[in-house]
Amino acid sequence: MVTVKFVTGINGDKRGLLTAEERAEAGDGLGVFLYLKKAENYTGATSMLVFDDKPPVIFPEDAYQETPSKQQRYSIHSSMNSKTGNLIKHTLELENGKIFEGAHFTEAIKTHDRFAFVYARRTTELFGAHYDVQEDEGDIVISLPDFDPHKYNLCYFVLVSRPDRKIELEEDSFFSYVDHCFANFRVSILYTFLKIPSYKRGHLFHCITFNPKDFEDTTTQEMLKTLSEGVMPENVITFATNRVKELIQECIETACRMDLEDKGRDIPLIAFLMGENYIQLVSKIGKNS
Repeated sequence: MVTVKFVTGINGDKRGLLTAEERAEAGDGLGVFLYLKKAENYTGATSMLVFDDKPPVIFPEDAYQETPSKQQRYSIHSSMNSKTGNLIKHTLELENGKIFEGAHFTEAIKTHDRFAFVYARRTTELFGAHYDVQEDEGDIVISLPDFDPHKYNLCYFVLVSRPDRKIELEEDSFFSYVDHCFANFRVSILYTFLKIPSYKRGHLFHCITFNPKDFEDTTTQEMLKTLSEGVMPENVITFATNRVKELIQECIETACRMDLEDKGRDIPLIAFLMGENYIQLVSKIGKNS
């Protein structure tokens, strides 16, 4: 079994992001399992990459009751019984025994030779002990740069492709990437640093498969089709930039909501975020230099 640990660092201290394990599945060849450094608590998830232009909404308090999480993982299957696609499955286990599962069937890898989107994450401050890294003999450790969470916020995106399909970036891109090539897949992490302080709560979103015909509006239909067919290599940066905009929107909503709960703790962060438009914020994305 091949084990790859993707980490970042804070003041030289390694902080875990996810662990990728390649192992054989009965009757389905080699698959890759992604084990996330779990969030301390689970408060809900965004499952579709379909967003609108509505202003931030302050949700009812009972919509965000925190539940301790036990494990969160994504499994990328060879799906040998399919000539056109691969199954990507999400599993979230909570300490209260509840298990949430979702599936995304993608034709990106086998049919279109593109990148399949797995998930996007805006990290927390990464201070908790659950982000500690334990290195075992034989582990492959791939490091993202160190950063100061008081000044920057790490955002990263996990993409899967054929082993010979790599991300290609322009030299002046405000994104960077790391990757690892397994037997049947290449797992790539595209990342950038928002030039805003990390927040005590992060955010993650992914996609699950819906039938485009179940939706009337053409925008949603086209988005779902894109998710199934994957991201074209030349569109990776545009795709990631749009996802960053969505993470910024979520950050505003979270800061507003948590400000009510924390009685003013994050007023400076809210003022900073609300004082910038999306274009200005995205223009500030970059390496933590």
